[in-house]
Amino acid sequence: VYKHVGGIDIPEVVDGVQKMRDQGLDAIRAQVSIPGLPPIYGTGPSTDQAAGGMIKPVVAEEVWATHKYMPLVPKLFEALRDAVGWDVHLLHDVHHRLTPIEAARLGKDLEPYRLFWLEDAVPAELQEGFRIIRQHTTQPLAVGEIFNSVYDTTTLIQEQLIDYIRVTAVHAGGVTGIKKIFDFASIYHVKSACHGRWTCRRSAWAPTSMSTPRSTISVSRSSPATPRRRTTSSSATGATIAVISTPTRPLATVPTSMKSSPPSIRTKPPICRSPGSRTAP
Repeated sequence: VYKHVGGIDIPEVVDGVQKMRDQGLDAIRAQVSIPGLPPIYGTGPSTDQAAGGMIKPVVAEEVWATHKYMPLVPKLFEALRDAVGWDVHLLHDVHHRLTPIEAARLGKDLEPYRLFWLEDAVPAELQEGFRIIRQHTTQPLAVGEIFNSVYDTTTLIQEQLIDYIRVTAVHAGGVTGIKKIFDFASIYHVKSACHGRWTCRRSAWAPTSMSTPRSTISVSRSSPATPRRRTTSSSATGATIAVISTPTRPLATVPTSMKSSPPSIRTKPPICRSPGSRTAP
């Protein structure tokens, strides 16, 4: 599994990644706020996934500046590689904020730091947009959390425009739906990596990953604690999966008083682009 680290500035992120590494994690997603702008989705309070950081009753607008973000991210991963070396897998999520040519440039700039993947680089509805990214960078790409069926993935997978397909069980049809997508992806050397809240999808992720030859890592959103590492193997595929788990609270039944409450909205905030956000740095 991997976990999230976010911070207001690069030193804060580096410190958080080092602490995660010291706990035994060797795959960590790193996000940093843009200087001079308020914390954005993926950094600040929303980073506390164990506390449901992304669950908001009211969606707030965010301020975004592409021209500040583009040179910042390579500096972040340069600092991280200097701090933790090359034995830690580093990941980054763009949250669909770039155009294809901007994402291609970012991917190329990140190549020296060998990210495990660059996730959700562009709005995923236009699958053909990934062709531009693929033409310009060898940076591994991941996408899929907003997809609902195998038909949302056909161009991306058949043309090998991505490296990891990240559908979630609660969106893509449970075990049957994601197994269909993962089997299709494995034909084209696209690896699978389930997305979504761990408590909602672990019953689907475990059996599906064990029966999928190209299954990789998945996000853990449990509270920080000393991890327990174990390996498990599939007799059907021969795949060996390393699992790092942390103690979590037991699942509880929903109180009657909560059943009548309106559901919380999980959505990514709208973006208000600052002046010059499309200007090259």
